[in-house]
Amino acid sequence: MNADQFYKEIKSLKPQLKDFNDYSMEFAQGYIDDMYIEPWSEPFEAMPNDPVLDLIGRYDVGTLCIQVFEFFAPDDVGENEKYIYFGNKEGSPLAIEKATGQIAEMNPNEESIICYMAKDQSCFLDFLVALEKLNQLWIFHGMTDEERDEELQKLLPILGGDKYAHGIEDLYCLFISLSKDKH
Repeated sequence: MNADQFYKEIKSLKPQLKDFNDYSMEFAQGYIDDMYIEPWSEPFEAMPNDPVLDLIGRYDVGTLCIQVFEFFAPDDVGENEKYIYFGNKEGSPLAIEKATGQIAEMNPNEESIICYMAKDQSCFLDFLVALEKLNQLWIFHGMTDEERDEELQKLLPILGGDKYAHGIEDLYCLFISLSKDKH
């Protein structure tokens, strides 16, 4: 998936207040606010070979939050000789490993990898769209825990396979805690 495809997908998934019948107004408005994505009025030059960086440079995703995944604003993207830091997962930096192109969740206190998240930037964007679709299916249509867990397992091929399973293990717990915030 490239940046333009991601933008169109996320825009098409943004719910309206009326969709949140069984949820508090505070939860509903927060959810909608977290889905903010718009083109920059003066975008950076397109980077089609780097879909995540292209997304950040051409679209305002600084407040976009899909579950526990957030992007940095362009000025906050950082890099060193090994990594390009572009976002967070629950406070842990997300980075592109320059040598392999893989997406990694990093230890916030040192330059070490907690786990690999996706085999490349395109797969990571595909995953975020699939995760948002699953999240909305769960919120608006209800799912049993077993159905939810089966659907989460279906995300592994999108990420690149079993190597990336550790990166989504905590999402199982997150879905459970979100159900407690429903009202």
